[in-house]
Amino acid sequence: MEKPNERRTAITALGHKLRALVDAAVRTTAGPSTLNRVADDVHRLTTQLTERCRTRAEGPEVDEFRAVYGCTAPSPEPAARSRHPCT
Repeated sequence: MEKPNERRTAITALGHKLRALVDAAVRTTAGPSTLNRVADDVHRLTTQLTERCRTRAEGPEVDEFRAVYGCTAPSPEPAARSRHPCT
């Protein structure tokens, strides 16, 4: 069984890599074939993360702030939520 600290560390590492990807995506001058290939790769990676998603009623397992204070960030508008791959 995984430990919460290991999961938190992995989530943090993924977040850093995602930020770097977004930064590269908005700054790139790569051509359409490269962008399409990367988009396909990102889609394949996304499917690995959406095999098992928590429901909206389930709180994040590693969110200490929520566990202690019982609050969450504001929800996006309903239209934005419906585009989420886990819904």
